[in-house]
Amino acid sequence: MANMPMTGLTEDCSVTDDGEDRYEAGSAAWVSALSRYAETAVSGKIIDDNFTFCAEYTDPPPHLVRRDGRSALGYVVQIKDGRLSVFDGVRHDVDYRVTAAYDPVALNYSLRGDGFLKWVTEHGPRLIQEGKLVMTGDQSVSRRLPKFLDLADFYAKHTR
Repeated sequence: MANMPMTGLTEDCSVTDDGEDRYEAGSAAWVSALSRYAETAVSGKIIDDNFTFCAEYTDPPPHLVRRDGRSALGYVVQIKDGRLSVFDGVRHDVDYRVTAAYDPVALNYSLRGDGFLKWVTEHGPRLIQEGKLVMTGDQSVSRRLPKFLDLADFYAKHTR
């Protein structure tokens, strides 16, 4: 995404020294940024797979809860018929789903570089044991998705 002029920024977005727009994890603006990032990521790629992935965040900060009454935040990545789409919200009828406690999981998305991957590698087993990180469905999706969309890169670049 191109840099936004400072006059176009809202409370939901900040621009850091590296020129990347950053948003609060799980916010509607963050999911919109993920959708734009995904469009760029797949530009010119052949999308030769079909699956649906959902990330759900439980117990988010109250100011991030959508006005439609949903108590959890999330997004859906759907790869179908040669297209990749990102949707705001949570779906249960997906091939693979990750349900995570907003705190601490989404709060660590702002770690730069491979920081989040290192963090989840270190803390994931404990979070799974505590029920704060639950993965259900076809786990091969977690290996297939990065071919089209590098979520860790998005998290590091666009989460504040």
